[in-house]
Amino acid sequence: MFTINDTVKYGNNGIFRIIDVRMESFGGGEKKLYYVLKKDHDGLTAYCPVETANETLHKLLSKEEIYRLIKTMPETDGIWIEDDRKRSVAFGQILKEGDHKALVGLIKMLYFKKEEKTKGNKKLHIADEKAMKEAERILYEEFAHVLNISQEEVLPFIMGIVEKA
Repeated sequence: MFTINDTVKYGNNGIFRIIDVRMESFGGGEKKLYYVLKKDHDGLTAYCPVETANETLHKLLSKEEIYRLIKTMPETDGIWIEDDRKRSVAFGQILKEGDHKALVGLIKMLYFKKEEKTKGNKKLHIADEKAMKEAERILYEEFAHVLNISQEEVLPFIMGIVEKA
């Protein structure tokens, strides 16, 4: 159960703060209990049914968990799937689930695949590029929020820790 003022990750919609818990009726349906969520940086408001909150709302990583995850990055790999359609489905599942280690593996794998393609004067498929950007957005937004740094500072921060390890 979450409480007012908890900061949570709402699926892949980003980082929100719970500002209220109240009964609401949307579209003329019956009233249900909802968490009222607000993004701090743009004021966007969202509503999450309390009954399904455990599926869509997640506590943020702690600083210690982020440091541990970063230190495992050199050993974390993803598995390349040759079939475009199967790869797209697999990437979509990783993005939907939001598992931090899987996101790291996805970003790392696509980064190396992009480097490999660039050397051969080719480009990464647009769907793969989008998956990489979305995985970075999800991970970097959470890291930036917890570490109190900008999203632009996340990659240099990660590289600094990985290089010391």
